[in-house]
Amino acid sequence: PASTLHCTVATLRAFTGGPLDTDARRLLVAAWTPVLEAARRAPEWPKGEFQLRMGPPTLEGAAGIFRYEDSDGAVWAMRRCLEAAIVAAGGVPAIGGGDRSSAKPLPSF
Repeated sequence: PASTLHCTVATLRAFTGGPLDTDARRLLVAAWTPVLEAARRAPEWPKGEFQLRMGPPTLEGAAGIFRYEDSDGAVWAMRRCLEAAIVAAGGVPAIGGGDRSSAKPLPSF
């Protein structure tokens, strides 16, 4: 359904990790809320609307994927703000789809 369309700026927890119970969800929200709030407070965080250009759809497994072009750099800026907030919180973000061995979770995990 159209209500499931979204643009992923960052994956905080992969859906492939399975469902969370109530306590795990509470811990996840408690750990990430201050990080997300800090990222959004950064002066570089985009203000107002931004532009994405939709590419052709592809099918990957059970999902239809629309790739987007970050037309005005807003998604790039959001990702940089999130990376800085993760580092400030004591984590090391995994960036891109490559080697994730240098990533480090937030200290609360």
